[in-house]
Amino acid sequence: MSHFALNNIKKAAILSAFFIFLVALDQYSKAYFSQKSSFFTCNKNLSLGIGAPIPFFWLIWLVLVLVLVRLYIKMGNKTYLEYFFWVFIFSGALSNAADRLILGCVRDFIPFISANFFIFNIADFLISLGIGGLIYSLFSKK
Repeated sequence: MSHFALNNIKKAAILSAFFIFLVALDQYSKAYFSQKSSFFTCNKNLSLGIGAPIPFFWLIWLVLVLVLVRLYIKMGNKTYLEYFFWVFIFSGALSNAADRLILGCVRDFIPFISANFFIFNIADFLISLGIGGLIYSLFSKK
């Protein structure tokens, strides 16, 4: 096996382990804080309080995932850091989707602006960090 192939296997293993760790961290934090936090809420809305019927929500979610996968493929060669940004996005999306499938809502527990307006979770933070990192990375290449 070539050195290049071993490096790709090693990179895939590291990124996969990191992906699993982030999903587990988010799910653990949601379970823990749903029991301990006074700010805990079960968010049935899309984002920022925007409500939608369940079939419409899943249609929007599917379209967004397909757009992200297309962008991932279209980006071509990625830096190691860009791979991590993608792991942030996909692990956050999977963890929140698992909440919706299993519980019918996303568990939020970290108040940002106020306890009544903007409460989020680690998955939301990961998605935001990943998107912000990719945007920065794209603009810094030009």
